Amino acid sequence: MKRKSLIAVVISSFLLLGLLIGGGVVLAKTTASYPLIVQKLAERFNLQPEEVNKVFEEVRQERWQQRETWFEGKLDAAVKAGTITEAQKKAILKKRTEIQKKKETIRTSNLTPQERWEKMSKLREEMRSWAENNKIDPSFCLGGGFGRGFNQGKSGRGFNGGFGRGCGNCSGPCGQQ
Repeated sequence: MKRKSLIAVVISSFLLLGLLIGGGVVLAKTTASYPLIVQKLAERFNLQPEEVNKVFEEVRQERWQQRETWFEGKLDAAVKAGTITEAQKKAILKKRTEIQKKKETIRTSNLTPQERWEKMSKLREEMRSWAENNKIDPSFCLGGGFGRGFNQGKSGRGFNGGFGRGCGNCSGPCGQQ
């Protein structure tokens, strides 16, 4: 009788321990899957991390759309000025969309910051090579996504978080106007 009780207690203990560890792993995966700022805001204001993250993603999408509109305006102005052709503009937009998909894959992958930086650097070089091979000034291809930020001071990172150069003295991501 005592032996059956002991076995039941041991089995129950292992099951309970398994549930606690499993629950902790699920909680850790759920919480850790969000950026630190999202976790901190959710914790401080007693919000759901999913909702906070959703707001951050909405803002990111709005910023992206603003950059795209600005960038297309710059390309339109370059076409009007005769700096690039309409065909080059279309090629730039097509290549830019392709690169953006790759950037998103890198951004959402489980890479270390160093690995992410290396992959983004390779993308930048891919874009630069493509531009040179197509006889397009690389500054038309590397702005607004690889460039510095929106008026964030001298060489500030800004919202783009890219790798290009920028003076930070204008209202656009190119760094100059």
